[in-house]
Amino acid sequence: SLGNEQVISTRETDQILSAYTHNQLASVTVDTMVRDNMKLVIYNLPDKTLMFNETIAEKMGVDNAWTILKSDVLGDRTYRAKDPVLDPRSGKWVVGDKFDSTIGVLDASICEHYGGIVEWIIDTPFLKLDGKSITQIEIDTIPGISPDEDATVEMSVTFNGRTHGQGRWVKMGANYDYGQRFIVRNPIGFVRNMFSLRLRGASRSRMSLAKLNMVFI
Repeated sequence: SLGNEQVISTRETDQILSAYTHNQLASVTVDTMVRDNMKLVIYNLPDKTLMFNETIAEKMGVDNAWTILKSDVLGDRTYRAKDPVLDPRSGKWVVGDKFDSTIGVLDASICEHYGGIVEWIIDTPFLKLDGKSITQIEIDTIPGISPDEDATVEMSVTFNGRTHGQGRWVKMGANYDYGQRFIVRNPIGFVRNMFSLRLRGASRSRMSLAKLNMVFI
């Protein structure tokens, strides 16, 4: 059997690819790996890095399976790691560097790229409330892991998908404070129609955000 063809691109990934020439796309390289039972495919474009999570696609759909990887704060410097190889002696993934001869190791216990702080951004899908008011937001987390005491998250809102309001910084929890709950009261208020929530962080602390819960009236 030759298998079945399946389209995995989305509107957003198609827009990114359409900005490149055929010659530029011919230079694209692809890395694959399985980490923590997640099947990952990483596309190294000329100035961007896209990651496709096949496991998420199977469970939650293709639209939720794509991520843009980067290695900076407040910019768009592409993800530095490349050519992952599983070291059979240590069981860890060893990676090269797109910009110099640095060798790295993928380590889920830290939130740095080659010793530097990086930014992460999560945008929720647009939620339709039609005149309701949000009185509380709680995010399920694994608190108590913040050796540098910098586990903070910025929360902002957009109603049009183009501009976000002023961010609100929330402390996710102190180191060893395993009972901390991530709760924001009166975060948005009245929503006339639809909105999307953006969560953003840039710290050395590892973040673990599992589920978003909202209370509205």
